[in-house]
Amino acid sequence: MLDSFLTIATHPLLWIFIGLTVVFYGVQGVVGRSAEAPTAPDDRIRRLAEKVGMKGLHPVLFLILLLTWGIVAGTLFAGLYAILWQVIFHAPPEAAENVWNWRFTLAQLVALTTVLGAVIALPITINRLILTRRQTETAEDALFNDKVSVATTDLATRRQITREVGEGEHMRILSEWQDDILVRAAAIDRLEGLADEREAEAPRIARTLALYVRELSREYPPEEMQEEDTRHNSKIRRWVRAVKAARPDIESAVQSLGRLNTSGKLGAIGIDLRRANLQGISLSGLNFSNASFLSAALQGVELRGAHLQGANFLGAQLQGANVMGAQLQRADLRVAKLQGADLVGAQLQGADLMYAELQGADLIAAQLDGADLTGTKMDKSTLLSAANFSASALRGSDFTSVPQIADHVMYAFGDGSVRLPDGVEWPAHWPTFELDYDQFDEEWRKWQADPETYVPPEAPDEE
Repeated sequence: MLDSFLTIATHPLLWIFIGLTVVFYGVQGVVGRSAEAPTAPDDRIRRLAEKVGMKGLHPVLFLILLLTWGIVAGTLFAGLYAILWQVIFHAPPEAAENVWNWRFTLAQLVALTTVLGAVIALPITINRLILTRRQTETAEDALFNDKVSVATTDLATRRQITREVGEGEHMRILSEWQDDILVRAAAIDRLEGLADEREAEAPRIARTLALYVRELSREYPPEEMQEEDTRHNSKIRRWVRAVKAARPDIESAVQSLGRLNTSGKLGAIGIDLRRANLQGISLSGLNFSNASFLSAALQGVELRGAHLQGANFLGAQLQGANVMGAQLQRADLRVAKLQGADLVGAQLQGADLMYAELQGADLIAAQLDGADLTGTKMDKSTLLSAANFSASALRGSDFTSVPQIADHVMYAFGDGSVRLPDGVEWPAHWPTFELDYDQFDEEWRKWQADPETYVPPEAPDEE
């Protein structure tokens, strides 16, 4: 073992290789510090590797391969010229005993020429293989883009239909164009399949599908609930049960978006469904974390068990929506219309429900830990049994007609802007006067940090 190590360690080629490496980096380091070329040696090596189609290799590995190839080629060149010198400047042997040595020399010449040709051709061959691979990738990209273009074009497919109008002599045939729902639904499925085929293209496909939903929602606006119906829980539920999805292709596109997000193909991008008409659509169990449902129409939407962490529902219409068990942590539900919504067991920790309308909503066992319920509207039909209001904020809310809030005020934080039902004792940790917004937020955080020792601020003296 020691003999083998000594043989390798004392071999001249090893020290030639090490010396060339040191010289290369030394020269690159000196040049790299000059004003004319302030780049690091590794950057130069990377650029050289990129030119020969090996940009994926680490600079050190590429340098080792390059120097190895140079040493092998240089050695073969030296051996070839040495043999040529011997053949040219030495006369052919006349004695029979030296003929075989002469023939062996010629065989060496042929072998060296062949090997040297292969070594010189190696970079050219590698470059050709890389170019072939790039051409293949370009062809595959073009084919994939063609598939996406065809599917996207099919999203606008229409068909011509004819129908008879009138009777007898007054009968005539009318021809009109209608959206081809079947072809469009198939195109949506193809786009989802293409996103599965290439995960890197999933965000682009998702943006196309979201745009399709938003544009169709403009053509098919949501049904509006009568103002008087929003005041009665039973009317809300009856109205919601009658709501149907505007079009099956809208539902299919939104469900595809949810499946793509559930599989993690969309990464950190948010699905943009602002002002979309999603009435009556089922999104159960799908992932719409960080999606934007800003001012979307979601009456009657099925959101049971959906993942909606951090989703933006600002101003969304969710009357009568089924949100049972949905994951809504940190969701933005400000000014959202949730009258009659089923929020049983919904996970609303840290959610922003400022000025949300929860009249008649079912919040049984809902988890509202740390939620901001500033200005939230409830009534006597709002169900709050077993709901968790720990560390939540109730600033500016009127609960005079919500007697069921009495079981939860001790676990929440409020101030003098809150109106409690008659007979409900004022919590000891609540300030008795109205705080401004910044002061309320500061005191709320203080109480959350240490509720046992928290002392509310005293009311300012009136002059």
